[in-house]
Amino acid sequence: MNTIAKPRSLTCIILSVIIVFSCVSLSASAPDIIPPSPTKHQQTMEQFLGDIRSIHAQLFDIAQFSLEDPGLTLDELANAIAFINYDIERLYNDTTEYLKLFPSISVENTQVLLAITALNFIKNELYYLSLVIPAISDIERLQILNQYFRARLSAVDTLELLEEDLANY
Repeated sequence: MNTIAKPRSLTCIILSVIIVFSCVSLSASAPDIIPPSPTKHQQTMEQFLGDIRSIHAQLFDIAQFSLEDPGLTLDELANAIAFINYDIERLYNDTTEYLKLFPSISVENTQVLLAITALNFIKNELYYLSLVIPAISDIERLQILNQYFRARLSAVDTLELLEEDLANY
């Protein structure tokens, strides 16, 4: 019986060693996400900020044009809104992917979240702008424009906060 126990215990030890080393080698081969360098992060965030400001300016231009031109059709406005919405969605996807590169509590994470917050406010502006043209009464239009400009001010404040944070990075 003693001769049977030795091979069994030897087999158990060998299997244990194989399992331990296979787990270690698997975890060592898993690619770690390496956050970008501070310089690269600064450049990426400046690019995001530039893209967001460009989208924001386009939206404001459309808002001005839609308020100044009463002949603007709903289809023209819907096309312009769809184009800007596509840009917002693309940029939102890029920033959320970029967010995954950083620990949840870090200055870089905060900066990316500020960019995402600004995009959300701009998306709100887009929504309110889409409601302005089909509004029936002037009172309804003023209420919608009030919401639009509140979202616009929130976006501007968030972008300024992000810009200030990046300047101090």
